[in-house]
Amino acid sequence: MKKFLLVLSLCLVGSGIFPINLQAQWVQTHGPTGGSVISLATTGSAVFATSGGYFYRSTDNGANWTQFPYDGNGGWMAVHAGLLFLARDGVQRSYDNGDTWIESNVGLTNLNINKLEVAGSSIFALIDSARVFRSDNDGISWYNAKIDGYGYAITSITTAGNKILAGGQGVFRWDDSVWTRIDSGFSVTSITAMAAVGSSLFAGDSHDGIYRSTDGGNHWKLVYPSFFPSIRAFIGVGGSVF
Repeated sequence: MKKFLLVLSLCLVGSGIFPINLQAQWVQTHGPTGGSVISLATTGSAVFATSGGYFYRSTDNGANWTQFPYDGNGGWMAVHAGLLFLARDGVQRSYDNGDTWIESNVGLTNLNINKLEVAGSSIFALIDSARVFRSDNDGISWYNAKIDGYGYAITSITTAGNKILAGGQGVFRWDDSVWTRIDSGFSVTSITAMAAVGSSLFAGDSHDGIYRSTDGGNHWKLVYPSFFPSIRAFIGVGGSVF
């Protein structure tokens, strides 16, 4: 049986990143030193982090970091087809591991990007904590992937295999070019965080607590009733969920 642990704040805080070795202890890297870490990404042998208005890159497993300042708000990253994407007052993409960046905002109606996710051959962007946009051409252009045709407020998106899930005023799954509502089992849907861990999906609901699905989101069960106001993030490590 999996062990369920709850963390109500981001695990990556402070002035560094802690790489995980499941057989050993946590070891702090030599940076980044810009403050709380917003996002992590990796491609090839490079590891990337955003923190305190800076973009960082390490090519030696975190022993040393190169700092690149960037203007604007944001910091979420994603990797698709060897390209690095950064939410920075819109979306930027890089073909050379962050040395140079190209604006990739065609079709976006708002440049306040809250999160980037990749599912299959598509990139999804959560815009202004409300709408989901999709790109099928590596960020060259975007279109509004309207959820159920009604414009539900969306607060979280996550990837489960080659599927994308969105949560907010409902839980939705992108099934081959169409959104399917999949919140059977919730009393009231007010989703604040979602994650796929192993074969399970988890959703934090501000009304009830933590829900879990073991059938791809078709059915949900409340597994941890909570009196806390909201769950901000999940992550799976080994047999535990944080």
